[in-house]
Amino acid sequence: MIKATLFAALLSLPGLVRGQNLVRTELDKTISISVPEGFKRLTGAQAQARSLSFREPLGVFVDVNGDADLVVNTANAFFDAKDIEIMRDFYRANIRSLYTKVQFTKDAIETVSGKRGLVFEFTAEVADRSTPKPIRKYICAHYGLRKRRVVVATFSSEEKTRVKWAKTAQAALASLKISEK
Repeated sequence: MIKATLFAALLSLPGLVRGQNLVRTELDKTISISVPEGFKRLTGAQAQARSLSFREPLGVFVDVNGDADLVVNTANAFFDAKDIEIMRDFYRANIRSLYTKVQFTKDAIETVSGKRGLVFEFTAEVADRSTPKPIRKYICAHYGLRKRRVVVATFSSEEKTRVKWAKTAQAALASLKISEK
């Protein structure tokens, strides 16, 4: 009986470990990413409000409760592939400037869509005088570089839901595809 119960528990575990199902989504003719099933695409002012960029993002997707989001954006790059270490320092400093406190759990040069890119995973805190407690976020970000353009994909959620979203975030961002077209 104990073996049967243990076996049933193990069968349900992969769904928890794997995270949510992902759905491939084309953002433009050169960029696609797999988005968690059930996430809703935002447009216009709603999308802009979820993005830290002044440019309209390529894609903003939010879970049904509004607890987590996936944002993909591009920017002109001042870097090329040989500048990856400088690019890493630049974006690390940029991340630190956006938040009151940052704790990196991953800060690496890795393969992003088949080429060298950046992967950051961190918790961030924003202290706001209007709220008694600081806002704490879990953020996973991938930076891909193509033809003097940086493609940035970020997945964020409240820090307290990190365990729920971490595997999904990592799988979604690892699916980022950037073509040379």
